[in-house]
Amino acid sequence: MWVAAGMDKPSCSRFGRGIKVSKRFRFCRRDEFGTRSQRGGHEWVKKTPLGLELSLKTELRVIMEFYKIGGIGEWDEYKQHLPTMNAHLATIAAALERYKAGRVERGLFPLVPKQTSAGFWIHSPLRARPGTEREAIHKWRRQRERRAAAASRIKEATDRARAAHKMTSLVVEMKTRLMRPSGMLYLGYLMSVCVLSCLIVLL
Repeated sequence: MWVAAGMDKPSCSRFGRGIKVSKRFRFCRRDEFGTRSQRGGHEWVKKTPLGLELSLKTELRVIMEFYKIGGIGEWDEYKQHLPTMNAHLATIAAALERYKAGRVERGLFPLVPKQTSAGFWIHSPLRARPGTEREAIHKWRRQRERRAAAASRIKEATDRARAAHKMTSLVVEMKTRLMRPSGMLYLGYLMSVCVLSCLIVLL
């Protein structure tokens, strides 16, 4: 999809024959990765969550290659900046988890690492062969419905297991309290009250 994004320069320039295009606008192309300009080296104007995730995952794979350098763990600079690097990596990992959660929920764009580079293969029904788009979309919707149903069943089973565990914990806690001396005295007191109540009723 082609869109126009604003620029700051108000002057105009010739575009084609007899057509003036203001430099306030630039032609951009928008896809699932974001919006990029068609001038100046195709720089990014804005990235989508998928584009941001892909950039972070690619950069992270490049960074992790540096950790494989032999003897890097003995470098003084490495030891000095290791806490900072770990903090940055934790921030990147947290961001990637958020992006991945949204992508998995939609069931789109599975990312498969390439073996020969730091990039990723991207699979999507939106990239189906010409003439098979409708079938691919239907298949994606069915898969998404099945995943949603499976997630609902797992959640229900988890809730039941959590409730059962909570009930078991309460029973164990009550037994533990009753086995204590104070608990035994309290139980004896309750039994005495019950016996006295019965005697009063009978008399």
